Amino acid sequence: MKILFGIAEEIILKLGELAVKEIVLIWGVNTELRKLEMTVRTIRDVLLDAEEKQADAQVKNWLEDLADAVYDADNVVDEFRYGLLRRSLVFGNKRAKKVRIFFSRLNQVFFRAKMAHGIKKIRETLDEIQANKRFHLEKRLEDKRSFMRPAESHSFMGKDEVIGRNDDKKAIIDLLLSDFETKKDVSSIAIVGIGGLGKTTLAQWIFDDEEVKKCFQPKAWVCVSESDVFDLKLLVQKIVRSVDDKSPDQNLDLEQLQTQLRRRIEGKKYLLVLDDVWNENSAEWDKLATLLQSGARGSRLLITTRSETVATATRTMRTYQLRGLDEGKSLDLFRTMAFEEGKQPADDWGLAEIERKIVDKLFPKDHKINVAKLIRLWIAQGFIKPSENRQLSLEDVGREYFEDLLWRSFFQEAIRDKFGNITYCKMHDLIHDLAISVAGKGIIVLDQSKDNTQRMGSSGSGTNTKNVRHAYAHFGVNESRQIPEFWLEQKKLRSLALSSVKNPNLDVVVSNFKFLRSLSLIGMRFKILLDKVGKLIHLRYLDLSDNYEIKVLPDSITRLHHLETLILENCAHLERLPQDMKKLVNLRHLELSGCRSLTHVPRGIGELTSLQTLSLFKVVDDNNDQLSNQCARLGELSGLNNLHGKLRIELGHVKDVASESKAAKLKDKEQLQSLYLSWRRRYVENIENYEMALDGFQPAQTLKALHMENYMGLRISDWLSSLTRLQSLHISGCFNLVSLPNEIGNLSSLGYLNLGECSSLASLPNEIGNLSSLGSLNLRGCSSLASLPNEIGNLSISVDAPVWRLCRMK
Repeated sequence: MKILFGIAEEIILKLGELAVKEIVLIWGVNTELRKLEMTVRTIRDVLLDAEEKQADAQVKNWLEDLADAVYDADNVVDEFRYGLLRRSLVFGNKRAKKVRIFFSRLNQVFFRAKMAHGIKKIRETLDEIQANKRFHLEKRLEDKRSFMRPAESHSFMGKDEVIGRNDDKKAIIDLLLSDFETKKDVSSIAIVGIGGLGKTTLAQWIFDDEEVKKCFQPKAWVCVSESDVFDLKLLVQKIVRSVDDKSPDQNLDLEQLQTQLRRRIEGKKYLLVLDDVWNENSAEWDKLATLLQSGARGSRLLITTRSETVATATRTMRTYQLRGLDEGKSLDLFRTMAFEEGKQPADDWGLAEIERKIVDKLFPKDHKINVAKLIRLWIAQGFIKPSENRQLSLEDVGREYFEDLLWRSFFQEAIRDKFGNITYCKMHDLIHDLAISVAGKGIIVLDQSKDNTQRMGSSGSGTNTKNVRHAYAHFGVNESRQIPEFWLEQKKLRSLALSSVKNPNLDVVVSNFKFLRSLSLIGMRFKILLDKVGKLIHLRYLDLSDNYEIKVLPDSITRLHHLETLILENCAHLERLPQDMKKLVNLRHLELSGCRSLTHVPRGIGELTSLQTLSLFKVVDDNNDQLSNQCARLGELSGLNNLHGKLRIELGHVKDVASESKAAKLKDKEQLQSLYLSWRRRYVENIENYEMALDGFQPAQTLKALHMENYMGLRISDWLSSLTRLQSLHISGCFNLVSLPNEIGNLSSLGYLNLGECSSLASLPNEIGNLSSLGSLNLRGCSSLASLPNEIGNLSISVDAPVWRLCRMK
C-alpha cells in the first residue's frame, strides 16, 4: 500500500497544479478539483497506518475498495491533464486546422462537462468509502518502520558440519595466508554474496580453523550489522573487547580507546573479522583502517558483506564472490536438514523425486532483468517519488531504489558493463513467487513456455477476479495462442506485457485496456501497428522491440503526449518514424538500436529537450529530395544536452557536414558515455570535408568510449588527446588513416584499443607506451603496419594474434 500512498501524493500534486491553470479557472472546474484534492489528502494521511493494520479483515477490505477508487481518481485526473496538454499543442500549431476541430467550442464544452462529471463522481465515491470506515486510523505522513538487520553474530562454530563449502574455505584461507604485493602491513579480504548464502557460517569455520589459529594471534570477531550509522568509538570498543575478552572502561574517550587498541595489536600478526558490514562510506572506513595499521605484516581483515560497494569502500585487496551451491551439494544440505542424522529413509513414497523438485525450486536458473527497462517501468507506473530538491532525475532516484533492493537481496547477481554500470540482474524464483503472492489479485502471469500453467498472485487461476492491474503472457516459439478470454474482463489494467504471442489482436488490447501506463509487445511478428494505439492516452511506456517485420509506425503514436519511453530496438525493417515526433513532449527515452533500415530521424526531434536516450541519429543524403525536408539536421542535437548512455550518428552525403557537426555541440553532452560516428564509405571525394567534420564532432571530456567507422580522413582530430576518461577506442574501416596522434599517450584511462581495416596505417606512435591502463590491443586488417614500437613492451597487455603475423617485432 506504500504504492497507493505514492499515487495519492501524486494525485494531490497534479490537482494542485491543475487548479491554478487559467483555462481551468475559466471553465469553473477549479472548485471541484479543490474538493477532490481535500478528499484525497484526508485518505492519504491514514494510508500508512492502514497498511500496518491490514491483518484486520475490515481494514484489508476497506483498503481494497479504496485502492480501486484511488486508481480511478488517478485515471480521471490523468485524462484531464492529457486534454489540457493536447489543447496547448493543438492551439500552438496554427496550421493544424483539422486537428483544432477537436477543440472547437462544442468539443470544449463536451470535454469540460465530461471532466466535471468524472471529478465529482470519483470524489463522491471516495467520500463514501471514507465514511464507511468503522475503525480508527492514525494520521501519518512518514513510514517509521525500519529494515530489521539480522541478529548479532559471533565467532563460535560448534561441531555442525558445513556442507559444500570446503573449496570456498580453502580458497579464502589461501588468500589470508598469501603475501600480497602491497606497501601496507595490514590487508583486507571481503566475502561478498547475497543474504542467506552462509557468509557468516563460512567466516566462523575459517576463524576456527587450526591453520588460521597458528598463523594469527590475536584473533578478534566483531559484528557490525546493528546500524547503518558508522560509530567509530563503538567499533573500537568492540574490537578491544574481542581482543582482550573483556570490556574496556565505558568512560574512555576515543583517544584513550585508540591508544589501547594500537597497544594490543602493535607488532602482532592479527586477524580481525568484521561480519555483516553495511556502511559504504569509504572516508569513515579510512578512519578505522588508520588505527589498525600498527599490526605486523600479514595481518588481515576478513569482511563479510552483501555489497561489492562495501568491499570497495573498505579498500579490500581481494574480493571473494560466494556463489550458491550446485545441485548435488544442495541435495546433501537438504537431506541433512530434513532427515535425522542426514540419512534418507527407504524411498517408498518417491522421496527422491520430491526432494529433487524442492532443490530445483530452491536453486533455479534465474531470468535476467534489464535494469534500465525496469526503472522506466517503475516510473511509468508512478512508483518513483521525485527527490525533495528535484535535483535528481526520476531515473536517478529509481536507480537508488534498485540499488537498495539489490542490497537487500531482492535482486541478485548484478551484471555490470565495461564502465561499471549495472545493466542486468536476476531475481530468484522464490522471491519472484513471493512478490506475486504479495501483489495478490493485482497481478496475473501466464507463461506457456515453461509449464503451461497460469498464476495470479494468491488467487489461483483467477478467471473471475476483477481489477487486475498488471498482466504478463509469454508463449513458446511453437505456441499459437491468443490473449485469454477472461483477461478481457480486466478493464483497469495499468500494465500489459505480451511476448512471442502469434497474431495478437491489437484491436482487442486497445479497446479493452484503455488505462494502460505501460505496454510491451515484444517479438510479436506483426507487420502493422494499428492506428488505434493512439487512443491509449495514459501510456507512458511502449516497448515494440524485436518486431522485425514492422516497417512504419502509425502517425497516431504522436497523440501519446504522456509517453516517456519508446523502445524500438531490433525493429530491423522499420523505415521511418512518424513525422510529428516533436509532439511527444514528455519523451525521455527513444531506443533505436538495431533499426538498420531506418532512413532518417524526423525534423523537430531537437524540441524534445527531456530526451535522455537517443541511441541513433541518422542523417539522410542531401541529394535525397524526397526526404531532405523531413529529416532532422545535426544542429537539432544542439539542445539535447541531457543525453545519457550511447549515441550513434550515421552520416550520409551532407554537403556542409563540417559546420553541421559543429552545430551539434557534442561537447556540451557531459552525460554521454559512448559515441559512435559512422560515415557511408562510398563518399571519398573530399578528404578535407571528413577531417573538418570530425573536428566539429568534438565530444565532452567525460566520454568513456569512442567508435569511428568508415572515416576517410588522413588524420584524427587533436581533441582526441583531451579525452582523459576514455576507456575504449575503436577505429574501423578508415582506409585513408595514415597515423594516430602522438598525444594518444595522454589517454591515461584507455584500456582497450581496436584498429580494424585501417589499411594505410603504417605505424603506431611511440607514445602508446605511456598508456599504463591499456589491457588489450586489437589490430586486424592493418596491412601496411610493419612493426610495433619498442615502447609497447613496457605494457602488460594482450595483443590480438593477427598482429604477430602482420608485424616484425623489433
